[in-house]
Amino acid sequence: MENPITVLENQALKIRQDFLSGFEFGRKLNQDFSGKQVIACGMGGSILAAEIFEDSFDFVVQDYSLPKLKNKKKAVVFCFSYSGNTEETLFCAKQAKKNGWKTFGFGRGGKLKKAVDEFYETPDFKLPRFAVPYFLGLIQGLFAGSKKPGLTKKINRINLNVNLVRRRAKLLAKQLRGKKILIYAPESLGPITHFWEVNFDESSKTPSFIGELPDIDHHDIASFSGARSAKDFFAIFFDDGGAIKKRTRLTAQVFKKQLKINSTVLKLSPKKNISEILNNLLFGYLTSLELARFYRINPFSNSLQERLKQKLSRKK
Repeated sequence: MENPITVLENQALKIRQDFLSGFEFGRKLNQDFSGKQVIACGMGGSILAAEIFEDSFDFVVQDYSLPKLKNKKKAVVFCFSYSGNTEETLFCAKQAKKNGWKTFGFGRGGKLKKAVDEFYETPDFKLPRFAVPYFLGLIQGLFAGSKKPGLTKKINRINLNVNLVRRRAKLLAKQLRGKKILIYAPESLGPITHFWEVNFDESSKTPSFIGELPDIDHHDIASFSGARSAKDFFAIFFDDGGAIKKRTRLTAQVFKKQLKINSTVLKLSPKKNISEILNNLLFGYLTSLELARFYRINPFSNSLQERLKQKLSRKK
């Protein structure tokens, strides 16, 4: 039987292929959403792509409730659920249909298949978070005929630096061994930060926590100033090269020198450039899997989430 970490590494390395596959599928659907309010809903790994391309949507919902709109007739709802059984997403789908809104579902099947007006089955990507590249391409393809913001025009010019990303992932994973992970970034990199958090949480079963700069400078620093467990943490700072790049680097220095929390600054581009986005995602995938390899953890295991879902699905 093939090693589960190797299986997911091979899946991660198909990131360009999966993106292009999603793009072609989305474009073939030949939908035009011009003049309509477009809502995306989903949870966990299933909604990460919509978060990254949040500018393509009017609302991105990660909850049980949809926004209240004045013109209900011009709304469409995209329901992303890899399993097809996510409670929050199903609730939103039912609410949308009750409102008379057009609903589209994307996933492997499940209850979502019958809960939406149009359902499109997603290929098997092993786990929801590994479907992100496909969903990114799908969103690009769906809006290819609409004048929605945040979409790149250079779909076929994707450049992946696989060898460089592999080396960086191995080096970072070594630094993260035995640590709880803090991930801090400016708002522009919020979706990428969430993606990394999800992969550390689920692939390497490592507690990770995210925060936004400059907000963390007003409270997180204070919380660690009295901590006696600085050695238990490692802080990753994402620098977008923007207006607060000086603050980002100074904050990282405070964590390292004053708070005695090991830290590193990684420069990531906030631009909606497909090559940059896919390289950043691949970096997150491979780092979390390297950490899982060190801990000898099966990244497929999610028994706690499944137990919780089962309890939630039971009739009261």
